Amino acid sequence: QQLEERFADLAASHLEAIRARDERDRQNARLREENARLRLENRRLKRENRSLFRQALRLPGGSPRALRARLEKLEAMYRRALLQLHLEQRGPRP
Repeated sequence: QQLEERFADLAASHLEAIRARDERDRQNARLREENARLRLENRRLKRENRSLFRQALRLPGGSPRALRARLEKLEAMYRRALLQLHLEQRGPRP
């Protein structure tokens, strides 16, 4: 009787460990997918930033001071976009 109870406890503990491992594996896969997506988004935003900077260089009035102000504005927009993306990815918090 006591041996059977101990075996049942071990089996239940083993199943719980398997469930926990499976959940970690699923979460890891989700995080890897999100990481890959965020890397792609980051590359896209960097390309866009470089493109906008090149456009600014071609504009009249492309003085270093004006370009620096434009760059700071674009960097702020970039940071806000990243923050918004992270907030959307996290979802509503309880």
